[in-house]
Amino acid sequence: MESFGLQVDLSDYSQIVTDANCAWLLSRTPRLTDLRLQGCLKLTPAFLGRIHEQCPSLTSLDLDHSALTDAALQCLLRGLPALGQLHLGGCAALTPSALGAFPVCARTLRTLNLRWCRAMVDSPVGRMLATLRQLEELTLLGCHRLTDAELEPIICHCPLRFLALGGCDQLTDRTLVVLASHRAQTLRVLDVAGCKGLTDCGLEAVAAGLPGLKSLDVNGCPKVTDRSMNAILEACRALETLIVLGCRSVTDASMAGVSLAPCAASLVTLRLSGSGTGDGTLSALGMLPCLRRLDARSCRGRTTREGLAVVARLHGTLRHLDVALPAAASPEAVLGASKWSRLCYLNLGESSTLDEEAILRMAGQWDSLETLLLAKCPRIDAGRLCARLAADGRLFPRLQRLQVGGCPADAAARLTQNRPRLRLDT
Repeated sequence: MESFGLQVDLSDYSQIVTDANCAWLLSRTPRLTDLRLQGCLKLTPAFLGRIHEQCPSLTSLDLDHSALTDAALQCLLRGLPALGQLHLGGCAALTPSALGAFPVCARTLRTLNLRWCRAMVDSPVGRMLATLRQLEELTLLGCHRLTDAELEPIICHCPLRFLALGGCDQLTDRTLVVLASHRAQTLRVLDVAGCKGLTDCGLEAVAAGLPGLKSLDVNGCPKVTDRSMNAILEACRALETLIVLGCRSVTDASMAGVSLAPCAASLVTLRLSGSGTGDGTLSALGMLPCLRRLDARSCRGRTTREGLAVVARLHGTLRHLDVALPAAASPEAVLGASKWSRLCYLNLGESSTLDEEAILRMAGQWDSLETLLLAKCPRIDAGRLCARLAADGRLFPRLQRLQVGGCPADAAARLTQNRPRLRLDT
């Protein structure tokens, strides 16, 4: 009998996975430990509730966006004594009654994803999940009715090192204060994007109480300002990822000092789009030796070709760059001296001065590029660009995705025919 490995991922085949063919596959994987069925909506609740009968050794199970029901979840968890990771994001049929199933796996469950399970989390979630005393990673993205009071027991009793609360807009600074008081030794990743009630006071508590934090996402938190950013940059010495997208009150006053902050040597990802930063911050980025990802699109501070030219000259470490060229900047002035030889992802969308010739001239320097996004660049002749790429495979030889508007159908067809691995978005 043919046997498959310890991991099976059917997410890419979600449209054709049924009870029958999935049962056939699972019958040939008796030692399966990792099963991913994200988006497999044709699987019935009755089948999902019996997965443990064929795969009793599962330690990781992904049922995101499935038809799982409360009864099926209860049967499933009772039959999986070693389950350590469970993903239930977007399971719309789950209700608060499903929370009663979790204490069964209290001794083993370390990762739980309940993002967008709004009906399920609109309940005494804190009391139930607090019984999961081994829980290290918890995702509650989009559970917008979650309150400080419901979250507090979880924070106090679970050794969380990863906590994602994006979109939980009922939360206040109280949650951050409790986190700083109880999770100083464990928490490393905190996502509070879109939690509009958070202020500098809460983030200053994070800076004081969570010095080991490695990733912080405050995307879309309008009350966050330079005051708390200064505190974070100074106190969180191991910070690797900082996301301040849309934080208009975070400006060069705090971020221009990032190169002198204790975290300068560890910062890998910096996302600034929509913040109040500008040239002052960009000019300081050359002193970040480990920076791999920079998102500086639509910064509301004054961004000129001089600031971008600093990034172009000094950052041979960049792998992922998202930026729009200023209207007054010629592409050559910014891109001509670029040292982005290791760049894999480049988004230059909405660059009004960029044309296809400038892009093609850079092809030799960007031969490692895998993704190139050029949406809303009015001077780019998409047909000509696609024709050149179709005719010469040496241009961007590793390119897997190209986004460019207004490409004629015949040019697009030739490009996809000559480069079958290339995904073209028009």
